[in-house]
Amino acid sequence: MTAGGFATVIRAVTDRTPLPNGGAVNDFRLTERTAELGGSLLIRAAPRWLLEGWLGRVWRPERRVYRGGAAPDVNYEDVAWSGQGVVMYRPAQGFTGSVGLDLDRRDVVRGDGEVPAHEDLARHNAEIRCDFGWRFPNRSLFDVGLGFDLDPGIYPRGWFGGAHGRFVLYW
Repeated sequence: MTAGGFATVIRAVTDRTPLPNGGAVNDFRLTERTAELGGSLLIRAAPRWLLEGWLGRVWRPERRVYRGGAAPDVNYEDVAWSGQGVVMYRPAQGFTGSVGLDLDRRDVVRGDGEVPAHEDLARHNAEIRCDFGWRFPNRSLFDVGLGFDLDPGIYPRGWFGGAHGRFVLYW
């Protein structure tokens, strides 16, 4: 069993002035910050079976101040619980597979409605992913995967959450 933790703090300030023919709404100071705290766990339940998961809490505040009062100031923050749990079958060679659950539970804690968006900014997302492949004896791997979106939202793709394929060569 392996356990770990992670923490991140990022702060960015953009002091924007409008171009010569730009409008007053392009004259603002934007302060953004992202703080994240979480943990991860990896368990080898048997020689070919792995359980992996992580869970994190993210805070994303944003403050946009317009000089000259061209628009209302924006004081916005969203917070989210994000995580992933995966069960993997990983032999030294032969068939490989995994099934995982990805989740993102996002809430807007201040400034709701101040930020224009095409969809609800507090949208919760969940997806089940399945990967299947083959590990070759020459230290290479090929696999394909498919995601099943549990809450498709405004996008017309329905249950389809994405697909991928990869070829990996280890040296």
